[in-house]
Amino acid sequence: NAAAAANPDAHYGVTCGACRVAPILGTRFKCVVCESYDLCGACFARGEARVLLHTGPHTTASAW
Repeated sequence: NAAAAANPDAHYGVTCGACRVAPILGTRFKCVVCESYDLCGACFARGEARVLLHTGPHTTASAW
């Protein structure tokens, strides 16, 4: 894929669950419990997982 080769730090096909940016550039924070919940680095640093009440059968702190 030419796009992936042009920017290897981009996570194509992945959208931030908080700010909706796509693709996520740089570090991708993926919940290890939820199948499809990802955050970009900026939202993770701001604690958006807690703000958006990212909950489930786990605690947010243990999910990353």
